[in-house]
Amino acid sequence: MPVRNLELPPFDEMVRLHQQGLLDNLLEEKNQEFMAAVPEDSRRRPELERLQFQLCGLRARHQGMGRIIALSRLMHESLAQMIKLLHFSDFKAIDNKTNAPRLLLVHKKMD
Repeated sequence: MPVRNLELPPFDEMVRLHQQGLLDNLLEEKNQEFMAAVPEDSRRRPELERLQFQLCGLRARHQGMGRIIALSRLMHESLAQMIKLLHFSDFKAIDNKTNAPRLLLVHKKMD
């Protein structure tokens, strides 16, 4: 995947965009810039497109703190999935179905 320097506007400009309700437009623009830099034949492109789709869905369904919590939950679920895929057999991810997102790693004692 190409390394890109996605320039963000100065902080004051981002505050102004937020106040005008245009910050999501900047996010969409930067997402498009990033995806345009990923080669069509990259094996990671489908994964990035799925992640982008999930994030767009979260943004559409949630506002404010709910959006932050939903994003945090998605990151924690992804971490648990990564741990499982990497076969860390001596760690167990606790499935989280509570209101507050969290991931608890428990180390199993070796006999």
